[in-house]
Amino acid sequence: MIKISTILKHFPVISLCAISAGLQADESQFEGQINVLKEQMLDINQELFVLEEDLLFPLDSQINVFISIDKAYLFKPDSVMLEIDGKPVSHYFYTEQEIQALHRGGIQQLYAASVAEGEHQLTLTYAGKDASSQEYKRASVVSITKKNKTQFVELKIKADDVDSKKPPVLKVKVWEQDIK
Repeated sequence: MIKISTILKHFPVISLCAISAGLQADESQFEGQINVLKEQMLDINQELFVLEEDLLFPLDSQINVFISIDKAYLFKPDSVMLEIDGKPVSHYFYTEQEIQALHRGGIQQLYAASVAEGEHQLTLTYAGKDASSQEYKRASVVSITKKNKTQFVELKIKADDVDSKKPPVLKVKVWEQDIK
């Protein structure tokens, strides 16, 4: 027979083992609940991000500005700076890989945001070298009329159509997307 004094002597150890086993069960239960809460927080964060984008950049006021280089023109840009209505909004320095991508027909997004309807001036300042290593730094100003639609503006650096020995020129193409 087990004596009561033996049980009482070992009671603290038995109690700690029982409490420890209970805590481990509670801990795994809490970990499961924490993981569920983390997943819910990520879902809520994603929904808030989408709502914030819709609020900050409503579709009818968005403008997206892209830059490209004519494939046939071997202009190597060092940097570009975009201003809208005299305010700098984007500045970028190019790596050799990015220049190669532009020469293969790549298009880079310079700017995406909301602007008011009406007339706006875009100023693209670009610096770089042509195929003969002649350095150029130019600022080209174009006017666009922002309508109540999403607009996409491509600024394409290309050789002068009349004299390819002249500094590069900027060709502008604007697309609009109806809001549904």
